[in-house]
Amino acid sequence: MKVTASVMATLIGLPSMGMAGLEICNDTETRKTVAIGYKDDGNWVSEGWWNIQPDDCVTPIKGVLKSRYYYMLAKSKGWTFADDNIAFCTTPEAFTIIGDESCEDRGYDKGLFRQIDTGKTAEEFSVALAPYIRRDKVEDAKSPTKAPEPKAGTYGEPYTNAATFQHCDFDIEPGYCVFYADGFRLLVSDDGRSDPYAFPLLADIAPGTPMQISGDLAAIHDSTAELVLYDVDTRPWTDNDRMLDQLQGYWYAVTDSADQFNILGSERIGYYDGNYSGTDAISVQDWCDRFSGDGPYLSSRDQETGDIYCYQIWYVDALELQLMYLPRGNVLEYRKLD
Repeated sequence: MKVTASVMATLIGLPSMGMAGLEICNDTETRKTVAIGYKDDGNWVSEGWWNIQPDDCVTPIKGVLKSRYYYMLAKSKGWTFADDNIAFCTTPEAFTIIGDESCEDRGYDKGLFRQIDTGKTAEEFSVALAPYIRRDKVEDAKSPTKAPEPKAGTYGEPYTNAATFQHCDFDIEPGYCVFYADGFRLLVSDDGRSDPYAFPLLADIAPGTPMQISGDLAAIHDSTAELVLYDVDTRPWTDNDRMLDQLQGYWYAVTDSADQFNILGSERIGYYDGNYSGTDAISVQDWCDRFSGDGPYLSSRDQETGDIYCYQIWYVDALELQLMYLPRGNVLEYRKLD
C-alpha cells in the first residue's frame, strides 16, 4: 500500500471517554456513512458500512488497538471527504474485503481513504468527522425540475406497498436507492423516470426506516424488482418494525462463535470465521410461508436462489436472540457482539 509523504499529522483525536478501540463520532448535522481499513495478520482489510447519526458514535474496531495506523472513508450526499488518496476496496452493500489490490479486477469498487494516526502507544482512540468532510458549495443551484407525473402503469404494473428503506448510493451514475418489501429487493434508479425530489429526501434516511412507496414495477426478477418511484413517505412504526429494529447489529451462534451475521436494515449478511457467506433479505411478519399464528416470524429469502426460510422468534432482547427454525423445530441461540 502506498502512503503519501504528507502523513496525517494534522488528524487530531478526541479525548477518550471510556470507549475501547477505535471510535468514530459524527459531529456534523447530517447522517454520515463510514468505512474503515486496517492491517490484520499481515493482510489489508476494509470493512463497511456504519451509518452514524448526528451527535452519535460507532466503534468499528473494538478492544485494545493493535496498530498505530487505521484508515477511514466518510460519505454523505452533498458532502466532500478529504481523503489521503489511499485506496481500499469497497462495495455499495455491507462488506468485509481482504486485500487492497486490483479492486476493480476482483469485482469491487475502489474508495479513497484517509489515514488515522492513533499514536505510538494508544490502546484506544476517538476521531471526529467534521474536520475532514465539508458540505459542497452550491452556486446558482436550481431545484430539480419535476416533470409531469406519469400515469400509473406507464412503465409497468402499478405498485403500492409498505416497505423498509435500505440505503442509497449516489457515487455511481445513475444513483439508486434500495427498499425491501415482502422479502423482495426493490431497486429505484435515479434515471429520470422516478420523482427527482425523492432522492435528496432519501439520502439521510437510516436503514430499517418504515416507508410507504408507490410506483410502477418496471421489471420483476426472482427476488428483486426494478421500481419507478412516484411517491414515498415514512409511515408509522408497527410492532414488527420495532422488532426488526431490535434485531439490528452483529450476532454470533452460541454453539459456534465463528458463525456470525450482521443485520443491517432488511439484510442479514452472513460470515463464517470472518469470511463472507451470503446475504439474505429478511422481514418480521405475523406469518411465514405456510406458518401463521404464534408469531412473530423472521422470514429470510436467499438472494441467490429465492428460497424462503422461516423462523419463529422465541425471544430477543439487547443481548440474546432465540429463533425456532421451521419446520424442524430446533431452537437456535445467538448472542449480540459487543
